Amino acid sequence: LKNDISDKNINLNDLPPFPKKKLVGSMDPQFIDQRMVELGRYFNALLSKNQVARNILVLTYFTHH
Repeated sequence: LKNDISDKNINLNDLPPFPKKKLVGSMDPQFIDQRMVELGRYFNALLSKNQVARNILVLTYFTHH
């Protein structure tokens, strides 16, 4: 999704880093809580950009996922 959006000449350089996945210990409640917070920050920052929030790819992605 990020690659598709960035192809539309929308600046995404100021977004927070996308939270990393973790293979070992990924079910640790603290890790899950922290990742949820980081994902929220990322998607809030992403969707605060009007060009992104109105993009048909983004609307389709969030409607179907």
